[in-house]
Amino acid sequence: MVQSLKDYGTPFLKKLFKLLIEDRTFFITISSVLNPDYFVEDRYKLLYKVLFSHFEKYHSIPSYETLESVFSHIKDMDSKESMIKLTEEIKEIDYVDMQYIKDETILFCRHQTLKSYIITSTQKLKVHDYEGIEADMMNAIKKIDLDHNLDHNYWDDFDDRVENVRKGIVPTGWKALDEVLHGGLGAGELGILIAPPGYGKSYSLINIACGGVSDGKNVIYYSLELSQLNLGLRADAYFSGFKVDQIINERDLVKKTLNEKRNGMGNLIIRRFPTKSKTVAQLKAYTNRLMATGFKADLVVVDYGDLIKPTNYSDEKRHAVESIYEELRQWAGESEIPCWSASQSNRNSLSKEYISIEDFAESFNKAMVADVVIGQTRTPIQKLQNEATFYLAKSRLGQDGIFFEGVFDTAYNKIAISEVGEDRVRELSGHGKGTKAKITKDEKAKLKDLLNGGN
Repeated sequence: MVQSLKDYGTPFLKKLFKLLIEDRTFFITISSVLNPDYFVEDRYKLLYKVLFSHFEKYHSIPSYETLESVFSHIKDMDSKESMIKLTEEIKEIDYVDMQYIKDETILFCRHQTLKSYIITSTQKLKVHDYEGIEADMMNAIKKIDLDHNLDHNYWDDFDDRVENVRKGIVPTGWKALDEVLHGGLGAGELGILIAPPGYGKSYSLINIACGGVSDGKNVIYYSLELSQLNLGLRADAYFSGFKVDQIINERDLVKKTLNEKRNGMGNLIIRRFPTKSKTVAQLKAYTNRLMATGFKADLVVVDYGDLIKPTNYSDEKRHAVESIYEELRQWAGESEIPCWSASQSNRNSLSKEYISIEDFAESFNKAMVADVVIGQTRTPIQKLQNEATFYLAKSRLGQDGIFFEGVFDTAYNKIAISEVGEDRVRELSGHGKGTKAKITKDEKAKLKDLLNGGN
């Protein structure tokens, strides 16, 4: 039977402290029931006391650098070296099995809190101190109800909301859009592209994935439609600058180019599943298994949500479809990983110059759970001219209702966009004739320069 956190072993303890240092929400949740004595060993007790006292004073968790600075002032040389070495070891720990660490720690602390209550209540029962027993019981219930620790105190938690309102941001690689989204999609957020069949949803999603990889992020790309090899070739074109149909004939040169660009890049894992064969829970389980190998996912792309197997079977298809996006949003929130997906628009959108929230097929409620919704239009003329229109229909991250147009080059699997001018906005929205030219030659040249630069 586990009597202390030490009984879980050293690897468990180091992962627990990595969570305490890097996961502010978990620290706040567990701190009311986590007693330093549970660690038994002096070095772990000291580390936790430093974390706790720093948080009480500054309402923030000290960084690894701050911890090393604190421990550098320890007079005893052996203790100093031991604490600095422990901090360095915790910093290098892989982010693996962390949900298990959280669950076990919370369960252990709850059991210890109840155990302490039972012991003190037994002693008070002997002297008939029923009021004391009741007070202890209420205190124990409050402690093990860890959700109350997550309340946001407006006046006291200013630093928290400024520093942590958005974290884990992954850029799309489309600079004009990233600027509006304040860097990209953040941890726990869900972004949805909406377009009719054949309008290039998968091209856009693989572009977003490659944009994240270019920023040094690790991306998991789940496809329920296109093959892994097809998507891999599109990524080759994006990174190498060769056309998709040139890659096989120029394989040696392409491979050399990719190897030269690999440094500083993140990793891209592509996994295809048959259409409607996997639920969100199964995708989540596969992601957890992958992360257990040491792969840290910074972004998940699902191509695309409508093709996921629903768990909520209903007579009305729209209820089943909307539940898929609710589960995607829940998964993103729980894992604190941003997630991009796509959805089909309805038939009416085929004749529109831009696509918005009301054009969602099957269920309008899909838009309710998304943090960002982008309508994507590629009319037959735009396809011939390698152009596209994007409409930021919804954004919880700031301003929305913004139009973007740009180059949509499927041969090189590259997309570059810029925000459109006022005349074009009026033309698209039907409030004026606007200008005749959608994208001027100079604008198109600038966008092609962006493509050549990898953006």
